[in-house]
Amino acid sequence: MNNEKLQLLQRQALLDLAHRAKRGTYVYLPTWVFLATWSGLPARAPAFFWINTGLFCCVTALRLVLHSRFEDLLSRRPTFAKSVGLAMLLQPSLHSGLLTAACLSWPPLKSAFLPFLFGAVAIGAAGTIVLSLNRTVRIWFPTCVLAPVIIALFFHPTHENLLLGILASILLVYIFKATEVVHDDYWAAMEAREETADRARKLELLSVKAEAANRAKSDFLANMSHEIRTPLNGVIGMTALILETALAPDQREYAEIAQSSGRSLLGLVNDILDVSKIEAGRLDLESVEFDIGTVIDGTIDSVALRAAEKGLDFVVDIEPGSPRHFRGDPTRIGQILLNLLSNAAKFTEHGEIGLSLSVNRDDAGRNGHLNFKVWDTGIGIPPDRIGALFAPFSQADSSTTRKFGGTGLGLTIAKQLAEAMGGSIEARSEPGVGSTFEVTLRLPLCEAPLSTSMADQLSGMKVLVAVSHVRIGAIIIRQLTAAGCEPCLAESAQQALDYYRKSLGEGRPPAAAVLDQRLCDHDGVWLAAAIRDCAAPPPRLVLIRPLSSCTTEIEKSLFDRFITKPAKPAMLIHSLTGRVQNDATDSSIAPVGAGAPALRAGIRVLVADDNPVNQMVATHMLRKLAADVHSVANGIDALEALRTLEFDVVLMDCQMPEMDGYEATRQLRASNCTHKNRNIPVIALTANALALDREKCIAAGMNDYLSKPLDRARLEKALSLAVGGSEKESPHATPRYGNG
Repeated sequence: MNNEKLQLLQRQALLDLAHRAKRGTYVYLPTWVFLATWSGLPARAPAFFWINTGLFCCVTALRLVLHSRFEDLLSRRPTFAKSVGLAMLLQPSLHSGLLTAACLSWPPLKSAFLPFLFGAVAIGAAGTIVLSLNRTVRIWFPTCVLAPVIIALFFHPTHENLLLGILASILLVYIFKATEVVHDDYWAAMEAREETADRARKLELLSVKAEAANRAKSDFLANMSHEIRTPLNGVIGMTALILETALAPDQREYAEIAQSSGRSLLGLVNDILDVSKIEAGRLDLESVEFDIGTVIDGTIDSVALRAAEKGLDFVVDIEPGSPRHFRGDPTRIGQILLNLLSNAAKFTEHGEIGLSLSVNRDDAGRNGHLNFKVWDTGIGIPPDRIGALFAPFSQADSSTTRKFGGTGLGLTIAKQLAEAMGGSIEARSEPGVGSTFEVTLRLPLCEAPLSTSMADQLSGMKVLVAVSHVRIGAIIIRQLTAAGCEPCLAESAQQALDYYRKSLGEGRPPAAAVLDQRLCDHDGVWLAAAIRDCAAPPPRLVLIRPLSSCTTEIEKSLFDRFITKPAKPAMLIHSLTGRVQNDATDSSIAPVGAGAPALRAGIRVLVADDNPVNQMVATHMLRKLAADVHSVANGIDALEALRTLEFDVVLMDCQMPEMDGYEATRQLRASNCTHKNRNIPVIALTANALALDREKCIAAGMNDYLSKPLDRARLEKALSLAVGGSEKESPHATPRYGNG
């Protein structure tokens, strides 16, 4: 231990010693008064009594003053503080020893010798024990008691006095030796405490450094993702524009490959950005009301095509009647499910993948416990790799000859998102059998919006279901039963046909039949044709088909409705009630521009972007939307254009030289601004993708936000919301939202 630390420990020990001594300050005066009164000193030797009482009072007052200023005195005059403090500490023991010697030497006090001897021994023993943390005090405290008594015994030796003196000396020496352990333990504890504190300080410093390094790494990743997204905007945007032109088949194939590769790279950048946001503590979660069924529908739509192309059965099992409306972040929940389902489809060559959801209310009925399960019958995961499954950039097969690519970030992001929402994710797997991932979330329940019930339309409706997949068939039966139908399940085409003919003979044929396109003995077309050949009006025929298959002319002639796998409850019910649907390409996902007014032709758009490629992408996309476009390269030019020309909307890049988009918008919105375009809608264009960037845009006065790479559908929707679809609308009306 170095000198500096040793001095700190010694200083702390002196402060501890002073604190312990302060407690004894209030004891010595009452002890003296009690012993003196009990021995009759006020009557036999009043002068002696009052002189010592006054001395005790003065010393007590002096000790109290010293205690109140000891720490300050120790800092300014350490040598003086130590000397005076030692004298004040030893005073009670020396005084008690002198009083005992006086009782032995002065005849009027002989009768008080015994009580004062016991009092002196008690003070010496107690002081030695309590103040044993200081070696000097531990030696001198009992010495100051014994020395006067031994000297007095030397001049007045008697057998009784000698015996008492020896016993008192033995007791004090024993206590002195015993307190050596207390002294050593105290200093060992002090050193251990200092080492612990020093270790804690080092750990805190390392933690701060690690956090700073982590944030620097995350900021670097965020900046790199920004730089990568900027050229990606050109790659994806330009290939999208190329694909809208007349191309030879091989040229179209090349362009589609380039666009697909660009989108794959964009997905990788987004994954890295998500990880960096989570590690940097900059992940913002929404808290909005949403329908979990809508989230699941959107997620399975993203995976259904890949599952269909690989010939996989896709099972979706949502518990009928369970709560559907919650408060949370639907986008992140969908991201978790999409990562898990994408992995399931990726690592499964045959069999099935599936998603199930069960919801349990808590005791108070205010929260729902959502239990998602995603399973597959794929390659499985070795037991020794399960532990590292959720580590960043980790894969079950990390060899150079692995069959399946990927970054290994999907499961990491899914786990971190689940934990950020207060949930958890667990995995079980068996190589060659498959894997199951279980996600548990706890979300506040919301009141379901009022909707028109279909129970009256479906109540008592007999429905024939022909599905060979046992689990999918059972799910459809449960969904129809919950909707009020009377379903009957057949696992083969022949069994379904026999049931239909039997029901015709009984005079109670089903009102509708839901047929799988692929059955174990015949296909759905054969069964539908056989049902129509029966001498009776056919039921409503609904075909369940894979998303990857196209509807043939014969299927259009045989079936009334078409739904794609996996059969969503809403689509299934709608197919039975005769609600208006699109043709065989129905999907539960609304178009991107749904809810926005149609974009009117000829809107005037100012594009402010310093990157020529980005300017070109935006310009061509806008011209495809029949817009008039004017481009500038920085915020200064944008403000100048807004002074001299009229526009309906501005697409403003956030990062530009000379004047960025934030400052340009702030100046445009300033109260002293004289622009006739002051209230024009401004839509931010940025390669950043953080929620904080969106907030920064809105705070600067922008009305909306588009992240690069630009997507034509999102661009059209943003423009429609900003300027509306009416030709009569003023080009400079106050924008719909923002700080306009």
